[in-house]
Amino acid sequence: MTSGLVSRETPYAAGGGAGDRCDDGAVTRELLFDPTDPDTWPRRRRRYDLRLLRDGHVHRVDDPAALRTATATLRDLGYRVHDLDASGWRAVDDLHGALAAALSFPDYYGRNLDALNDALGEVAEFAYGADPASTGTVLAIDGYDRVLEIDPEVAHAVLDVFASAARYGALLGHPMICLVTTGAELEEVGATPVTCEEPR
Repeated sequence: MTSGLVSRETPYAAGGGAGDRCDDGAVTRELLFDPTDPDTWPRRRRRYDLRLLRDGHVHRVDDPAALRTATATLRDLGYRVHDLDASGWRAVDDLHGALAAALSFPDYYGRNLDALNDALGEVAEFAYGADPASTGTVLAIDGYDRVLEIDPEVAHAVLDVFASAARYGALLGHPMICLVTTGAELEEVGATPVTCEEPR
């Protein structure tokens, strides 16, 4: 396979937490959660990321301390975490600029929802903003209430676009999780409820 990514019939990847580099530089990604493996399944079935991914790709947490705990846990599990703080954003363009910078979007990124959909699809494919040698990719946005104040429709659409890209990533063996801090109850994204997570 010339793409550099090998995934064996699995929605999630990275055996042990990261992909293994081959001699040719390609990354081989293996099944992360395999219920047929009696050696790893009893331990991995209790992992925080499995619980998150099982329940959806977008989750809210109540406060910044809980977000820090969650992202620290995911970092320890080998995820690449992109931390954003929305508290200083004043317009939708600030959101797009922060996403573009954090996820290394190309210069031609159009700063709109269609462009975000395309860019996050390419993150799912490891084109940028992701590392195939990691367990997966996490987008953590503190202060998401600010985005809801700026434009509630865009705030929901951004999470919906992320959920769609994360489903695509799952097909490619790339677990993707979005965590946002907000006290608001969020609408379903990607036809999945946004649950409130308590970090372990």
